[in-house]
Amino acid sequence: MSQTSVLRSNDSRELVEDWILNLRKPCIIRDCAVGECLTKWKPDYMASTVGHKPVSVHESSSNRLRFLKKNFTYVVLPFAEFIQKASCFSRAGCGDCAGDDCDRRYYYYRAVADDVRNTPSDFRRDFPSLSPDFTVPSFLQPEKIFSCVLRCSSADLGLWLHYDVLDNVLVQVRGRKRAILFNPEDAEYLYLSGDKSLIHDPENVDLEEFPLFVKARPYVYQLEPGDVLFIPAFWLHYMISEDFSVAVNIFWYNLPRELYDQKDTYGNKELQPYFRAAQGVDRALKQLEGLPIDIQRFYMRMLRSKIDKALGLSRDRSA
Repeated sequence: MSQTSVLRSNDSRELVEDWILNLRKPCIIRDCAVGECLTKWKPDYMASTVGHKPVSVHESSSNRLRFLKKNFTYVVLPFAEFIQKASCFSRAGCGDCAGDDCDRRYYYYRAVADDVRNTPSDFRRDFPSLSPDFTVPSFLQPEKIFSCVLRCSSADLGLWLHYDVLDNVLVQVRGRKRAILFNPEDAEYLYLSGDKSLIHDPENVDLEEFPLFVKARPYVYQLEPGDVLFIPAFWLHYMISEDFSVAVNIFWYNLPRELYDQKDTYGNKELQPYFRAAQGVDRALKQLEGLPIDIQRFYMRMLRSKIDKALGLSRDRSA
């Protein structure tokens, strides 16, 4: 397990910006001014302030959500009802109802824009009654922000291991959260399918099914209300809400905008150079199909050696 790095808002702005722009390693930034949300955003306040706005949420009987092999359904609920359901059950008991009567289903909400096909999420626009309570951390550049996402989840809920192609910070507003991150260099040990991992819970991995996982080094961050976690693009991350959790996730462009898919409103489609490169690989493999299989495999190894050389790797000749 790798060591957690912590910065504080009273550190120089240059230090924080250098860590994000140049060092590009995850870190917790503490004591940031993020507004009155830290004291105001209790379940009753959020429910009464937003009211019955319909929202699409993830509902599951499992407390470890999977995306590739979905174990949840999407349901539309009034926001106030969702907040009541998500905040009711906690390991310590909610105090508002008899434990056996609590809804044991788990809920997760990732805000999207009303026009989700064309517009990235910005809770400041879509939740105007909550917007005045939140302040974007001062070290972020407003003109580069891609989306500002409200996230709420039940206690003891884990969210699938994945990466994003944009830099982002997670502002933990309410509840405690445990974040498990992996360096992009460990991607080959994490059994990726697109931007998501086939490993649905990195704290409980079947090593017979995923034997290479033992080579991956996790970075574990314990977040308290008010903590801001910097997650660089392509760092894989898995989040566990230890309590009823409310957070704001801010994504921004860290590369020229033309490198991103301009129709992507979630910020998780691959960069355009990779998309074109992958198409080129598919075409190259297609060119080999008319050859005998042993010759195909020979040339595939030749192509692989080109990639290994570009990565500065060498392979055993028996590979």
